[in-house]
Amino acid sequence: RYLPGGPISIVVRWVDVEAAEAVETFLGFLPAKQGGTAKALTDTVLDYLRHITLDPKRIRGQGYDGASVMSGSKGGFNILISNYLKSEGVTSPAPFVHCASHNLNLVLNDAVECNADSINFFSDLEEIYNFFNKSINRTAELNSATSVDNSAELSVINEFMDSVVSDSDNSDDTSINSGSITPKRKRRNGKNKLTLKKLCATRWSSRINSVRAVKNRYGDLLHVLNKLKEKKGKDNAKEWDKAGNLHRKMNRFELVIMLIIWEKLLTAIQIASADLQSMKIREGPV
Repeated sequence: RYLPGGPISIVVRWVDVEAAEAVETFLGFLPAKQGGTAKALTDTVLDYLRHITLDPKRIRGQGYDGASVMSGSKGGFNILISNYLKSEGVTSPAPFVHCASHNLNLVLNDAVECNADSINFFSDLEEIYNFFNKSINRTAELNSATSVDNSAELSVINEFMDSVVSDSDNSDDTSINSGSITPKRKRRNGKNKLTLKKLCATRWSSRINSVRAVKNRYGDLLHVLNKLKEKKGKDNAKEWDKAGNLHRKMNRFELVIMLIIWEKLLTAIQIASADLQSMKIREGPV
């Protein structure tokens, strides 16, 4: 794997003949030379394999992400490796397979970009994270907040979230009348407090942590934002305005529903992503 400006990480997948199983081994990090061109990367990797007494001619397959320097169909790293093997008389010139986990991320990214509600939802999560992360005082305020501080209205929304995602019959837990949500059971106590997480731009499976943190701390977030928007003054006009804006966004029923939907989706995606990256993965359905 190669990241522009960073080192090359080399992982080989090989067959343990005695155990009759595939094994993955991390060989190490190598410095990228000559600006990280495909030719330079190829020379670096081949030289390193020879240095550790691994015969490059025994390469039987290649797997990388979609970066052009690696997967380019004309002068990419994978083509240069295949050309090297052909020049050495290898009959099977190591076909390139796009990283399945990276492909999953691309599919998710394209799917979300087709849905304005999802785009707005993740944008709102990023705003919430940035608002608290950029201020020690606001972060401390959130960390000290407890569900006891929340008004009955906020607890109602948390109740609704719990009831929707529960395995029991939702109709026994809540009723929705005239746009209001009425709980029929007590809120569970002792929930672990999660810290807000920054959205990862490249690994969609990790976004479950961001979504789950906001969902878990929903009542606390609304409570703190409500306190901040009530403290209007000359010295905190921007904070007051931003807190009010975020409070309005979090009060939208759509955001609550999106938190529930995306937590379920990303939980499944996280499982699939972990399976695709497992050292024990085999050909066939995941």
